[in-house]
Amino acid sequence: MLLTKGTSQEAYLSAWLLVHSASPLKTLHVFLNDSDQGTFSYSNALGSYFVRIQSPIRPVVPIGDGNTYLMTAVATFADGSMYTASTYSWDVYAVE
Repeated sequence: MLLTKGTSQEAYLSAWLLVHSASPLKTLHVFLNDSDQGTFSYSNALGSYFVRIQSPIRPVVPIGDGNTYLMTAVATFADGSMYTASTYSWDVYAVE
């Protein structure tokens, strides 16, 4: 997970997630520090592959050096199964 904050002061979330499933991934519902960041739709094949999440952070989650962020992704697959994964980040990168 990578959080960026550019000169526009709009913060972005960028992450790569490794998926390994016998059923195609349909959606990822993403949360940042328990704030709903939206649902992303996919139509991927079976097996192992990476999916990318890249989106402006909404609603505004305060982004700053030294803060801790928890990203949670809830995956829903074509067969109806669900899986939740979480990761922490302490890094914020300024993009000029």
